[in-house]
Amino acid sequence: PEAVEVSLAFVLFIGCTTAMGISLPDSEAELNSISRTNSMWTDCCKSTDALTLISVSVSPNPPERGTTCHVSLIGELAEEVTGGSIYVYLKYANVMTVLKKKYDFCDFLKKAGSECPLEPDMISLAIETYVPSSFPPGKYIGRIVATNQDDQELVCVGLDLNIGM
Repeated sequence: PEAVEVSLAFVLFIGCTTAMGISLPDSEAELNSISRTNSMWTDCCKSTDALTLISVSVSPNPPERGTTCHVSLIGELAEEVTGGSIYVYLKYANVMTVLKKKYDFCDFLKKAGSECPLEPDMISLAIETYVPSSFPPGKYIGRIVATNQDDQELVCVGLDLNIGM
C-alpha cells in the first residue's frame, strides 16, 4: 500500500517536479504567455506563493496503467526552501478518496534527484515512476499543495486527469 501511495504521489506531484529537453522562455513576454492550465492540471497558486509554475509535462499523457510515467516541471522559486511538506488529496470518479497524505518535501526532492535547501532561482525537476496496473482506469481529481519550512504555501496544483488502460 505505501509503495502504491508513493507511486501515485510521484505521478501526481506535478507541482514540484526538472524537465529535460524543455527550453526556458527567452523573454518576459514569452514567460507571461505560457498557459497556467491544461487538460490535466491547473495552477491554483495564490499570488503570494513562492514557486511560479512555468512548464509542466507528463508523458504519456494521459498516464497509463502498467507503464512508466515521466513528469517534469520548470518553475521560478522566489525564496530559499530548507524544508516543508507536500499534501496530496486525490479522489477517484469524484466519489472515493483514494489518497490523503502528507509527505516530507526534502525526502521527495531526494527521490527526484535534488535536495534541500533549494535556492531562489529557476528550478527544473524530473521524476520517472511506474503507474501500477492495479490502479483503476478512469477520472481522478485532486489537489497537491507544497509548503515550506514555515508551513507557508509554495505551490498549488489542481488535478483533473484520466488514467488510461
